[in-house]
Amino acid sequence: MDKNQPIDTAQLVHLAANSGNAESCKLFQKSCRYRIAAGARLDAAQTSTFFLEVTLHMNSENDVANTQQMETALACLKKLQARNYTLTHQNGSVTREQTLPGEKLNEEYATVRRLLENLDL
Repeated sequence: MDKNQPIDTAQLVHLAANSGNAESCKLFQKSCRYRIAAGARLDAAQTSTFFLEVTLHMNSENDVANTQQMETALACLKKLQARNYTLTHQNGSVTREQTLPGEKLNEEYATVRRLLENLDL
């Protein structure tokens, strides 16, 4: 998992076509506080759409509430929301996802990586 590795949209489409649910998702960056993944979905006509998914873990690894970490994560969530990411919440983690054209996937990935690094997540 190399965070500087470009996202290969053709590979994501291939993985989606060979999956049982017409969807692929590949992890590109992971830390104890977040993960970034990208994927492809195929509709009935085999037309592909792409997405970037950012999952933020709201609690520290030892389950002790860390308000500073939560505030930083909230700032990140707000910035992702401003970039038109959707929001889901499950098991103490918040996931933001954005659907975008394949040619914009690498640009958005680089932007999100910088956002997370600048927020010190």
